[in-house]
Amino acid sequence: MSNSSTSDLLVFTANLELALRNYYTRTGGGDLVCVDMPFDDLLAAEADGCEGEPGDFEMAQRRAAVAGLFRYLLAEGPHPLKLMKRLFAVGRGLGQPFFRDLTMGEAALMFSETKAAHSWRLKVLSGMIKLRGMHGYRLSGQKTPGASAHYAAAQRGNQNRRKKKAGIRKRKTKPI
Repeated sequence: MSNSSTSDLLVFTANLELALRNYYTRTGGGDLVCVDMPFDDLLAAEADGCEGEPGDFEMAQRRAAVAGLFRYLLAEGPHPLKLMKRLFAVGRGLGQPFFRDLTMGEAALMFSETKAAHSWRLKVLSGMIKLRGMHGYRLSGQKTPGASAHYAAAQRGNQNRRKKKAGIRKRKTKPI
């Protein structure tokens, strides 16, 4: 491992710990571990009316959904950091308590990126859902298309990021 990757890993680890500490301090931590996985009870209660054992059809649908989730998670390759970024976007999009309650700033700090990067990742995920023809593709916390258009129209007249003309600068004056 090179010195550069070692220092990147140390920075990432420090940022991750700081973000989790901020989250815990702000929310009191809560119950982050779920050990209740009632798949057997759920499958026993299902009667799908199809050929085969009860629950086979629903289980096939779940397998297809989980396979789609893994395709999304691995779209940028199996790098752990890229997987985590996409996993956090899915968790926030599905409204899971830890991911939902984590602020965009804390998520950005965890991955050493900006808040906009995490927001963009959610937008990519909802776009993929929309392309698959699913309704209700807007994820929790996202702006409506109308709000996005309104903000874009307001931004068009904004001059705050436009480059200033070269040669026209105000001189700073020293107080006498």
